[in-house]
Amino acid sequence: MLICTEDNTAAATSSNYSTINNNWLFIESNNDGYVIGPASSTADHIATFTGPTGKGIKDSGKSLNDYKPK
Repeated sequence: MLICTEDNTAAATSSNYSTINNNWLFIESNNDGYVIGPASSTADHIATFTGPTGKGIKDSGKSLNDYKPK
C-alpha cells in the first residue's frame, strides 16, 4: 500500500526523487522472507549473516579482492 503524506506531490524525476520519496509511505504486509540489513554498507563488501535465522546480514568489512591470490 502506498500513502502520500503531502498534498500536491509532484511526479518523481531524477532531480527531485529524494524529496518526492520522503512524501510517500510504503506499507508492506507480506515480508516474512525478507533479509534485514544495515542502514548503510560499503560498495563491493561481502554480506555475512548476523544470526541463525538467515534473515539478518551485516557488512563483513571484506571484499572479494581481499581473498584474491597474490
